[in-house]
Amino acid sequence: MHSHATLQGAACTHSSHRLPHHTMADALRKPLFPAETAGPRQTVAVTGASGYLAGTVVRRLLCAGHTVHGTVRDPANTAKVAHLWAMPGAKDRLKLFKV
Repeated sequence: MHSHATLQGAACTHSSHRLPHHTMADALRKPLFPAETAGPRQTVAVTGASGYLAGTVVRRLLCAGHTVHGTVRDPANTAKVAHLWAMPGAKDRLKLFKV
């Protein structure tokens, strides 16, 4: 079985099994598929990056090694974007834009 990167806490770790997804929270922690990490690293735009679902997309993209350009209402509002900056890889590969 292939090793999958999985998203747990603030770090990307590896797991040799798939997590069950009986709840929404479990589904959002589903391990990365090999196809998510196999291709070339790209820059990806994510709108509404500070939102619940978009934030999960941002985390998966960062864990897969991609650069993320995210739109948010106010990049200077630390209370709204701190969780994004705490993600693994964010310091090097995340850029936030005001919309």
